[in-house]
Amino acid sequence: MNKWKVAFFISLTITILTILGTGYIVLTNTILSGHCYDNLITISEDLENISKAIQNKANTIDEFDRELEKNNSGHYTDKEHNIINLQIAAIIFDNKGRFVKIET
Repeated sequence: MNKWKVAFFISLTITILTILGTGYIVLTNTILSGHCYDNLITISEDLENISKAIQNKANTIDEFDRELEKNNSGHYTDKEHNIINLQIAAIIFDNKGRFVKIET
């Protein structure tokens, strides 16, 4: 084989690998940004439901449960572990059932 043929095939291989690598990076970033946007919407919905419950003076696990039920927030209340799980966010309560913090 001539030297130019070897150089051509090496250049062609490097070019194809670079194009495939770039395509992979663009594809994964597109999928990741869509996933992050979906999570942003979901967290916003959770915080809106929590905000409505707080505006209605909810402070204990039972009050939050009642207010979130009114808003049809799709939550799950685990009174044994003092936590209310929404889609992504979770509301944590102390042993007496009083509000402590919000986690994601």
